Amino acid sequence: MAAALCWAGCGARAGDTAQAGPTTPTAETDGEPGQAGKPDIPADEQRRFEAAIEAVDAGRFDQAIAEFTALAEGRPGHSVYRYELAYAHYKKGDVPTSIEILEALREAGRMDEGVYYALLGNGYDDTDRRAEAVAVYEQGIERFPDTGTLYVNLGIAKARQEDYQGAIAAWETGMRREPMHPSNYFHAARMFAASSERLWAILYGELFLALEPMGPRADEISRLMFEAWNAGIVLSTDDQGKPTVTVQLTSNQPLAAGEQAEDFKLPFGLACEMALAGGLAAVGLERGSLGIAEIAAIREGFAAVWFDGDEPLTDTYPNALLSHHAALRAAGLFEAYHYVILRQGAPAEARLWADAHEDEVRAVLTWLNEHRLRLTADQRYTRPDYAQPAR
Repeated sequence: MAAALCWAGCGARAGDTAQAGPTTPTAETDGEPGQAGKPDIPADEQRRFEAAIEAVDAGRFDQAIAEFTALAEGRPGHSVYRYELAYAHYKKGDVPTSIEILEALREAGRMDEGVYYALLGNGYDDTDRRAEAVAVYEQGIERFPDTGTLYVNLGIAKARQEDYQGAIAAWETGMRREPMHPSNYFHAARMFAASSERLWAILYGELFLALEPMGPRADEISRLMFEAWNAGIVLSTDDQGKPTVTVQLTSNQPLAAGEQAEDFKLPFGLACEMALAGGLAAVGLERGSLGIAEIAAIREGFAAVWFDGDEPLTDTYPNALLSHHAALRAAGLFEAYHYVILRQGAPAEARLWADAHEDEVRAVLTWLNEHRLRLTADQRYTRPDYAQPAR
């Protein structure tokens, strides 16, 4: 029996949905569906509140709207009932009413959580009032700077305005402000996959999978990463028919002679490409494209240079994800890990490997569930963390 190539015990984050394209994403409403955090609900109303939440989740919007309306009328000063009422209207497709309810809360000074601003901004974005959406998200960020979904949706709105640099800046800021929120990594990975910075499509894709390892978005990122590896490492032949390998994972260019100062260090992306080149030299690739086996071998060669070389790079370029790789290598599970994260890029190869390595599959799934990657603000894991100072 084939071992299941999934991260057992993990579920997709509720409320996140797959988006339409790398440069035309749509707004999302994050967090538990219909819930604004953990509201302080009086005990006698808790059952009604939970039933209304369940009705929204089941698509019984009219029932939910009636219950939330009654709850809100009974407690006019309780903002969460009005937020949930706005959310139910939004899910039903009645966006203007959702906006009206939330604007009344804003006028009353009762936008009590970051998700209130996210939902209001989504309403404006969905009705093509994108400048208003951006203003709402930015106002929400001023009040609730650690709410990751605000950066997600700000980035989406900017991307839909074709402000792609602004979109990336929003998502990368969101990664720093709420490191464990998966959607900023998801959208940034998709954006970078369509650029020359495929390295960051891969790194952000892996970070996303560490946070949201199952579901349609995880499957999409698995395929995207596999494609990024094949687009970034090109196998071909020269005029004499000899195999050649070109690495094109980042736009960083080699430095000209005399450009380095005594205290200068290579840009992170260029250091990664050079370590990959060292890894490629030990692999001996001759195929026209990369499978999971080749990608795993290349990354093992990269890791040998990065961690085990005469001058290890891990101290010069600390990175939370690469440290996670080091722990996987120490456990003897680095190859198996690649069959998990890249399984949707080459499903037939992944199934064959799983059939022949059931013990390794169980071991890596167990390890990944017991050693969840925990990102914190004092770590380095985003592209701006490695920005070179102006000279």
